[in-house]
Amino acid sequence: MDNPAIIAAIVAAMVSSAGATISVFLKWLFDDRVQEKRLRFERDVLEKRFQFERDNARQLKLIDAQSALLDGLGNVCWRWRYEATRVAYYGSASEQEQYDRAVKSYSDNIWSNLNEIRTAGTRAARLFSKTASDEIEAFYERVDDVEQDIEEALRETNLKKRKALFEAIYPNLANDTRMQIAQLVLNLAKDMDLAPRK
Repeated sequence: MDNPAIIAAIVAAMVSSAGATISVFLKWLFDDRVQEKRLRFERDVLEKRFQFERDNARQLKLIDAQSALLDGLGNVCWRWRYEATRVAYYGSASEQEQYDRAVKSYSDNIWSNLNEIRTAGTRAARLFSKTASDEIEAFYERVDDVEQDIEEALRETNLKKRKALFEAIYPNLANDTRMQIAQLVLNLAKDMDLAPRK
């Protein structure tokens, strides 16, 4: 094998074969790395999507719970106000039968109404904020003050004095308390961006 052309051809064939082998190996290595990177990217995308969906589901549950709390709070506050207003209205009028019915309804429901308002305050601390809970607690204090006034009027045996006590209570329930309930619910809705935008 002294022929340089043959040696050159053999060397060229070996280099070409080695180059082709290296090229195939490098392509396989490159393709493997690309596939690995793709899989990592897809896994990251899936994890982010799962995290987003989980966070989104959690946020939707929170919004539903906040909305339910607002509805429940509004409902119990209005129910309490209407029952208290009926007692004060009929207590300042001369309709004994209506007054007796209003007192019975009020007496039957006052403790559950107060409990629901107080419970809403506790839930608001968890679902809204400490400020929201404090606002409900402040409203509860006003309800408790009105309740004390009503209880005092209910205990009064002198009809003329009782009527005067209820006449003093009625305007507060008819006007101020109505505004306070509406403002309380609106403030809580604004606190969680649940109020309609202007």
